[in-house]
Amino acid sequence: MSDSSFTDLDPKELILDRYMQARDPELIKNNKAREAQIKKQEEQDKDILDDLLNGGEIKLPIVVFEVDEQLYVVDGFHRTKACLAYLKKHPESDLKVRARLVKNRTYQEAFIEAQAMNQGHGVGVSKAEVNQSIFRSLLVQRKFELSVSDLQALFTCSRGHANHVQKALKACSEVLGDDARDMSIDVVKLILMLRSRLESKYDLTKSAWDSKGVPRIRRLADAYSGKELPIEDDQDVIKYRTAALEADLLKHLDNYGDGIFREALRKAVRGKGLGVTITKKAKWEQEHGYTEDEQYLQESDEYEKSQIEDYGF
Repeated sequence: MSDSSFTDLDPKELILDRYMQARDPELIKNNKAREAQIKKQEEQDKDILDDLLNGGEIKLPIVVFEVDEQLYVVDGFHRTKACLAYLKKHPESDLKVRARLVKNRTYQEAFIEAQAMNQGHGVGVSKAEVNQSIFRSLLVQRKFELSVSDLQALFTCSRGHANHVQKALKACSEVLGDDARDMSIDVVKLILMLRSRLESKYDLTKSAWDSKGVPRIRRLADAYSGKELPIEDDQDVIKYRTAALEADLLKHLDNYGDGIFREALRKAVRGKGLGVTITKKAKWEQEHGYTEDEQYLQESDEYEKSQIEDYGF
């Protein structure tokens, strides 16, 4: 790449722009995989900082783009953050970070390169993150009319997923209208404009957007096709329903008492593969000092109360 050279830079002079950070583990649908990815990144951050604190150095150079005399990190967010954390502990240090500095670039070029760098990290990045990075790049470059075959090759995905990408791109192109071809609109303004117009046209919840405010491919594709958002995929609905179910369970616990509630719950979840284990009634009573008479009286009393409340006597 022209205007590119290796140099040592002061971490405090570098800009960590959130739009340049292409990593986005929240895109990972599977809860365990998402938590594992987040934990892995946290451990990597700690390992880099520990190396610096023990006299080590950043071994792999970061990549920095100079845009209007400002230095944007396009690859090496975690390494730069570790350097800043080190300097916070040792403010007197003259620590520098090795970088490939690319001069005379635009913000759009920096943004696109950041997405490309994310795709090149291999096994360290999930497929969902890579796909969203490619999608962001297509939006910023206004590549709205690629064929399904082109998208299959670009995303290395099934024809079905390529169809979803094509629909999402069409949705973006349609709401942008004439602005879809206006390359003078900067990246951030384009993303904000796109979100505002998509929200005005489609029923998209908070979970339909990535951390940069760019629409998630499948959510937008489904909205474009007129499909209702699956309840199990909508985080806002999940929170609402969880709170409602918790309230219902607490009501039943109050109405029927500990013993009946536990035994009903134990039988309900048995064999369902939910990973919920409830000890048998007799063992629980023994551990908690309950006698059969005490338990019977409690359950009978609570049951009678629930019947009176239910029928309004």
